[in-house]
Amino acid sequence: MYTKDELAIIVLDSMLGLEYKHKINILAAVKRPSDLFDKEAAGRVAFSVIGENKANTVASAFNDDYAGFILEKCEKRGTKVITKISEGYPSEYVNVFMPPLCLYCNGDERLLSKDKKFAIVGSRKCSPEMLALTTDFAAEISSAGGIIVTGSAGGADSAAIKGALDSGSVISVVAGGIDHVYPEFNRRLIEKVENSALVISEQPPEYEVKPWLFPMRNRLIAGLSKGVLITGGKLDSGARHTATFALDDGKEVFAFPYPPRSAIGALCNSLIKNSGAALCDDVNDILSFLGLERKEEEKTELEGDELSVFKLIKEGVEDADAILEKTGMKMFELAPVLTSLELQGLIVKLSGNSYKAV
Repeated sequence: MYTKDELAIIVLDSMLGLEYKHKINILAAVKRPSDLFDKEAAGRVAFSVIGENKANTVASAFNDDYAGFILEKCEKRGTKVITKISEGYPSEYVNVFMPPLCLYCNGDERLLSKDKKFAIVGSRKCSPEMLALTTDFAAEISSAGGIIVTGSAGGADSAAIKGALDSGSVISVVAGGIDHVYPEFNRRLIEKVENSALVISEQPPEYEVKPWLFPMRNRLIAGLSKGVLITGGKLDSGARHTATFALDDGKEVFAFPYPPRSAIGALCNSLIKNSGAALCDDVNDILSFLGLERKEEEKTELEGDELSVFKLIKEGVEDADAILEKTGMKMFELAPVLTSLELQGLIVKLSGNSYKAV
């Protein structure tokens, strides 16, 4: 159940054609948000803030029928709305630039109140090795008790999600409304997050993705987190916005190191060299920062073909054809072995038909 004050904020936030500053000014002009359900009062306030043209439209929206219509749509989607005055609103967002009026949540909103939240973001075009490292870091942090905060894109975001998903400890912050997952090819992954973790947006569910929403979304990723790991990106990568928001807030920024002149590592190297980001080549750097201890897991004992193939890859025999030649296996026998080793996180597939031990 929502209070009348919460309903007023939800109705106000649903007005997609109204600028954020106008919504804030309308709320500031009343003693309580629920006062807006008085049509005359709402009309006077709206007129003083936005003028005559839109005042009547805004005022007429504050009624029980329209509020019920919004809530019914959200309930059908499985979406819970947390307003800025709701009990579950994250304390981290109180002082963030342009605090969201509402958060639209699909999944376990209790994750918002957890303490050890840490962001992992980076380029859509990171190398397979760096994506594997990103997944490994996310898995280590989440299994130790941290909550991974990231976006919804391919590349680094997806790698972070996959690493944290098993523990149900990931928050995916999407740029548009929850109905409009971007990119579309990641919809199934985001649905998995909804089912076992949490997806949030500051936009109403039906709001379509716009380019300018991504840097705005990045302030929420940085704002929710104690620190940020940048896994890769060119100098103009969107991850730069997340790093900048974090640095401006005085938060710790970590970055993977890259070789000199690496285009996809230029952002990381620049942050380390020029912005005081911590060079991070060991997940223990982040665990120590969060006050967490690495969870020691029982290692799966390999045997048979898995053991033979893994040993060859560790020794540098990385091409599938070379492995076939060394082992005498057929491709239909080798393929499931390689898949199993990948799923265990022991190897990563490179370009072509080559593999590398992690």
